[in-house]
Amino acid sequence: MNRLNFSNKRFAYEQVPHFHLTDSQYDDILTYIDTMRCILRLDLKNREDTLVSCIYTMSQIIDHYHDTAVGPTAADTMWLSNRFYNAIIEHCRQHRDVQFYADLFCLSPKHFSSVVKQALTYEPETSIQAIADRFGFSEQASFARYFKKHTGVTPTEYREGK
Repeated sequence: MNRLNFSNKRFAYEQVPHFHLTDSQYDDILTYIDTMRCILRLDLKNREDTLVSCIYTMSQIIDHYHDTAVGPTAADTMWLSNRFYNAIIEHCRQHRDVQFYADLFCLSPKHFSSVVKQALTYEPETSIQAIADRFGFSEQASFARYFKKHTGVTPTEYREGK
């Protein structure tokens, strides 16, 4: 279990620790548990590695069901925003397009853009300039043009709900 890293979902489950499964989702999880029980009964050479892989896969399934039930949390958004910020620092001289960063995080450009928009929503006390700086834009106007091109509204209009 020490090989598994569950820390990236810790805050999501602390914020919303309980959620309801559909009957189908519940059956899926029970089937997966039965599979792991079968693996335990077998004398497999790499049984431990196989079980670790199964546990990790099951955690991904549960994460998906959690996100489907409660939606992405502020912690998820901030975690991704922080990783995006670090990626910008590393790649900003070569890449300024949404597709590159979306690909980097295995997200669709649309979903990735929504995460950037949510950073504005979750940080209402933070100035637009500070957010532009955080995302690696040399000036607020550049960030505003980029944001408007991909969302159809300026950061201020978005924040005001227009």
